[in-house]
Amino acid sequence: MTPRANARTGRWGVVIFWCVILGVVGGLLRAVMPQRSSTSGAVAHLDRPLSELPLVIGEWKGVDVPVDPQVLKVAKNDDYVSRRYVDETKGEFVDLYIAYTARPANMLGHRPSVCYPAQGWIAADPEKVALTLSNSRRMDCLIHHFHRDDPSGENLVVLNYYVLAGESTTDWRDFWGPSWRRPNADADPTFYVAQIQVATPVMIPALMDRGDALVQRFAAEATPLIRSLLPKTAEYQSSTQAAAAEVP
Repeated sequence: MTPRANARTGRWGVVIFWCVILGVVGGLLRAVMPQRSSTSGAVAHLDRPLSELPLVIGEWKGVDVPVDPQVLKVAKNDDYVSRRYVDETKGEFVDLYIAYTARPANMLGHRPSVCYPAQGWIAADPEKVALTLSNSRRMDCLIHHFHRDDPSGENLVVLNYYVLAGESTTDWRDFWGPSWRRPNADADPTFYVAQIQVATPVMIPALMDRGDALVQRFAAEATPLIRSLLPKTAEYQSSTQAAAAEVP
């Protein structure tokens, strides 16, 4: 791993921390929904834990990035992965963060448009793009651009999407409604949402397109492997339709 890659691990770890802490926004939203209960301490277990995601994906070599235990306690995720993947042949790296919860309401408030501005990043409007995955399927995701209004001149590209009960979506409002707020006391692992984020810094604004291409290149290779670890359910369509009808 390059020195430059090592130097930035701490900064993105802080961003992950604030993504968790700002889940209080989601908590306030959940508080007004009497249908939801958070008393169950049961943990949903995947047949294959997210840690089985390969450390080598094509030309990418990964290393786990520790997350503070207190952050994990606040996040209330049932499983997660935090890694840095480096393509040593090109001298490029991305940071991957996957959060999985069998209580979808816990994910409300955890999204780039909330987390990164809280850390001083200025956001541009996200752009929806269609990825062509390594298995030739296509999937929508969001590309976020952030920059700092200070002498550092730092820029950041973040790709994100959700997998909701087996199907991908870019809209957190898909799991906003009451039907996604049940306590899931049995910890059914198929009633879930997972968020995937891929981030990389860009030091020169004129090269933001390269950052876009980088996070998309990694996501295209990694997504089929990520999706293979997540449960699928035939109930998704009916649940999504019901949830959409509940959104004000």
